[in-house]
Amino acid sequence: MSSRLTAAILILLSASAQAADLVLVCPITITQGTSQFTVKRRYEIDYHTHKVAEYIDEGNGWTLEATLELQTADHDRLVFAGGDVRASNINQHTGEYRQVDGRGKALGTCEVTAGNRLNKS
Repeated sequence: MSSRLTAAILILLSASAQAADLVLVCPITITQGTSQFTVKRRYEIDYHTHKVAEYIDEGNGWTLEATLELQTADHDRLVFAGGDVRASNINQHTGEYRQVDGRGKALGTCEVTAGNRLNKS
């Protein structure tokens, strides 16, 4: 990959993260049947557009996995869904993450890496 292309990609990723109101990184364990594996997910949440960019890192860097719809954002929780994802839930107090969909379930704990959680009562 050329250095110009690499620089352009880094600028785009940086701009994307800066545009988000909240960025969460979540080390998670995914269970599919009897198989389990650990990955990282990153969520870039925009409260105004209600869009959530979902990235996954399986050890080779971040890859955009899906664009989801923010369904609930209150003082206690964030809920988003779309495509194959029925619902991802994040507890705003503990950071607990869980997702269940047709592929299996995912559990973990999220940390805020940029922005602020929504403080609506």
